[in-house]
Amino acid sequence: VYSHCVGAAIALRIIKTLEENGTAVKEYFAAAAIPPSRPSEKNMWRAVSDRILEAILSNAGAHIKDLSKAKRRDLLTRFREDTDFANIVYADFEGKIKTPVSVIISKDDIFTKNYRQAEKLWLKYVQNLKGVSFVSSESHYFQRDDSDSLSDIILASDK
Repeated sequence: VYSHCVGAAIALRIIKTLEENGTAVKEYFAAAAIPPSRPSEKNMWRAVSDRILEAILSNAGAHIKDLSKAKRRDLLTRFREDTDFANIVYADFEGKIKTPVSVIISKDDIFTKNYRQAEKLWLKYVQNLKGVSFVSSESHYFQRDDSDSLSDIILASDK
């Protein structure tokens, strides 16, 4: 299983459900995601203006300026809805998944600046943390901008 950013919360929930139903998952790759230090159902992105959120996402590597005004508004709405859902999942998550987890992040990603705490924060949700690997991309969207490094990390994990 692979997830990126807030998709990590959805992946955790899916993997937990699979495990509870007796389905084993070989490995989970959580990319560009570090769980919150204090899970809360309150979403900080709801308090940020659209203009500032657009700037943050652009600085993270999103190609927002290329979108029409309606598409930018839709993207911001979906971003807030996705982060709302992720916050709820982390706040309500009980237990730990057994599936081995490999975390892949960039030290330069503005959304994972707390990368030094990644292991500690992931261990709240997983029993078997294989480790944290780093890509050299400055972009949060390294699956697009540094797919070679990402692929190398995933393929090396199978050896």
